[in-house]
Amino acid sequence: PTASVATNTTQLATTAFVLANKGGMTLLGTLTTTSGTSHSLTNIAAGYRKLYIEFDGVSGTSTGITTNVSLSSTNGAAYGTIHPLTSSTVVAANTLDGWIEIGNISSTIANAKTVIKSLQNGGTILAIAAGLVPTNTAAVVDAIQFSITANAFDAGSIRIYGVK
Repeated sequence: PTASVATNTTQLATTAFVLANKGGMTLLGTLTTTSGTSHSLTNIAAGYRKLYIEFDGVSGTSTGITTNVSLSSTNGAAYGTIHPLTSSTVVAANTLDGWIEIGNISSTIANAKTVIKSLQNGGTILAIAAGLVPTNTAAVVDAIQFSITANAFDAGSIRIYGVK
């Protein structure tokens, strides 16, 4: 017999069982933030519980910028309320690095999506905080957008992972 989930057994699991119950992170996409004021990842498949996002050397063309995230449940046709990831204290000469995690993305409740973040700019911690990131409709997340105020992105990348 094959082991079942949550049992304490010494039975061997079949390959089909292992594949059906695996978790982990899958790289969904990398956004290159070398220009523009917003970047989006659409067509996020159903089945993920949360998104894990890494910021690597992201910066803007001026000081006093705010970096934002917003979610969509209409594949980017519209986005929910913008959630600021940083305040206007970001210095253009430095880069934004760190991570955010957005949970409950499979929820069909618009206000159920939550974010926790740890971001720094030039070695200064900007945010270790949590908050809400509502979608535009009461459905699962299928797109995410990052935007910047005060001019444009000019360096770095954002990696987006789906977590089962």
